[in-house]
Amino acid sequence: MEAAAPPPSQKLTKLETTKQPNNHRSPSARGGASIKTKHQNPDPPAAAQVAFRLLCHVRTAGAVIGNSGSVIRRLETLTGSKIKFEEGLPNCHERVVNIVGDAAVEKRISVGEEETAEVSKAQEGLLRVFERVLEVESNSENKERENNEFNCCRLLVQTGRVGAVMGKGGKIVDGIRKSSGAKIRVLKKEQLPVCAGPKDELIQITGGIMAVKKALLAVSRLLQGRTLRGEATRHLSSAGTDLEFHSVGHSASADVDKILNSHEDSSSRKVTFKILCSSRIAGGVIGKGGDTIRCLENETGASVNFVSPASGSTERVAIISALESHDPLFSPAQIAAVRVFARSMEVSVDQRLISGLGKHESVSTRLLVGSSQIGCLMDEGGRVSPDISIATGAEIILVGPDCLPKCAQIGDNVVQITGNYENVKNTVFQLTGRLRESFFSEAECRNGSYSGIPRTSPN
Repeated sequence: MEAAAPPPSQKLTKLETTKQPNNHRSPSARGGASIKTKHQNPDPPAAAQVAFRLLCHVRTAGAVIGNSGSVIRRLETLTGSKIKFEEGLPNCHERVVNIVGDAAVEKRISVGEEETAEVSKAQEGLLRVFERVLEVESNSENKERENNEFNCCRLLVQTGRVGAVMGKGGKIVDGIRKSSGAKIRVLKKEQLPVCAGPKDELIQITGGIMAVKKALLAVSRLLQGRTLRGEATRHLSSAGTDLEFHSVGHSASADVDKILNSHEDSSSRKVTFKILCSSRIAGGVIGKGGDTIRCLENETGASVNFVSPASGSTERVAIISALESHDPLFSPAQIAAVRVFARSMEVSVDQRLISGLGKHESVSTRLLVGSSQIGCLMDEGGRVSPDISIATGAEIILVGPDCLPKCAQIGDNVVQITGNYENVKNTVFQLTGRLRESFFSEAECRNGSYSGIPRTSPN
């Protein structure tokens, strides 16, 4: 995966939101014949996808679309998302732009001068369309808007999903306001445009260009996470991170993470696990052209990325991540970690590196655990999760610092699990569950504090 190119232009301005007194009332309420309007809801996104609905002024829509859809096609190719404008409705000065794409956060993109962010394809599509809207408005008004504090972005959101942005007592949205510098409002029902559906609400973001972009990334990340949590039983894709990308400047993702984790009531956290995989079998786990990993991502809802081989290392690091709530059921990252382990064992058998996966065959796997998390797995005697070891029947040891692989980073610890296939698989699930708790706990994570995750590994 490669970082996306910058948008067609960095010359940006605000989205036109000129008020029209009677625009937000229904046709019948304005007098005259009643006009039945059909709200063109986007096609339901497929598994592992999320949809955003951006408002665009009718005067801007044509130039945003381009001749015969040329601009939209270019943006679709650039972002990997699907972009579709709904037909304009009578007496409505805005049109709805549906942006649908994969929800797994899998690339780092440029969002401005020396600003980068980790986003999903759907988020990148949303951001690029918004930038194009601002560019067109700037060209039509023949004005430079880089320092203008009145740039505006308007999103239609289903009523049940607004709570993910607001948070308890409005604390999450307050955190976004403070961290981004943008103003964020949920407008009243009477202020909704005609193109809005009966169950829609309108989120309006205003401020400087970078402030609006940062807030848009934070809001879309929360909405994306809300969508995925609502579809958890179907294992929709959720946001993760691709640590193979490196920032050449300031990372807007860090700002977004700060926003999302700015208050203890924020329900979403980025959960990340690292599994070591022999370089001999990594290709088989990844699949031809990445097909196996993409299938695994679609089925589990997590982002799975293999770090490029380190010089002289016989192992590669598989990074599994997802944006998750504290709800202990259906953790995409945990399920994906188990699936990566299972696939690595299948490839090892195919390549005759191990004799089989029977009850009497011994297999092993290794997890990389950061120094800030290793305490979650240790008991007072320095043993690694002995309760899990007793429950699963697998041996769990902490590998000495002298035996760290070359692909490990400073502060990494290696936890090795050995036993028969089923026992090791269950142990991977239990250990990642305990590690997962540390992402949601402000206090020091102690052994035995982990609870709530099912004690049986998924098949």
